[in-house]
Amino acid sequence: MPAENNIVSFWLESENYSFIEGLNAGKRVVDFIAFKDNKAYHIEVAASLHSRKVSEELNSISARFDDVQVIKKIKEKLKFYSLSSYNKILITNFKADKAIDGISIMPFETIAMKVLKSLDRQNYEETTKRTMQIVKYIILRNPKAIDELLRLNMLGGKAKRNIVNAILEEKYIEKNASKDTIDEIMQQISKRPDNTAIIAGAVNNNFNKRMKRGFASALLENSDSRNIMKTTIETQKRISEY
Repeated sequence: MPAENNIVSFWLESENYSFIEGLNAGKRVVDFIAFKDNKAYHIEVAASLHSRKVSEELNSISARFDDVQVIKKIKEKLKFYSLSSYNKILITNFKADKAIDGISIMPFETIAMKVLKSLDRQNYEETTKRTMQIVKYIILRNPKAIDELLRLNMLGGKAKRNIVNAILEEKYIEKNASKDTIDEIMQQISKRPDNTAIIAGAVNNNFNKRMKRGFASALLENSDSRNIMKTTIETQKRISEY
């Protein structure tokens, strides 16, 4: 099973869904049929390392949901649960630039972040979960390591500046803010065009105040975005009290 499907299965488990994965339906394979609270869901996963748009993949996406054999196989399974209808969900990191009739779109990044946040320190044997655990407890807790990752042309200067702002600005990290409040704020950050919420969220959820300052310093070191520090000195002072 692809790693992205593994991540979705971990999320479904954490949300107390029962589900069937990798269901053969003629020439196609249904990623997931999930059940919860007397409702059924047909879930397909589409994740790509390349920039893609939903509008560019409409035919292939629709075929995954609307294929005759797929619908027939799903309805056969629904009979065991005394259900006759189901919802369709696409979990993807494609840019949702176009709505798809009858199909809800969920950001894969959001699902992956929820799984990452839920991982504890037990010794996971499953490869994907263990890899995410290493990222969370080793990579994301080392400001210099994150700096090295960001220098691998993963993000441009504007994205770096937005990440630092997301971490340092008072409106994103308020004194005595609850975990739920920070999660809500991260959702707002995710609306930014360059979608830097995943890294900013990971930093806020895994760094203490010293590590946050270290990360920001490492990120801005030898870059053209040092001027951010000049405009956020007072904010950093507030964060040091957080």
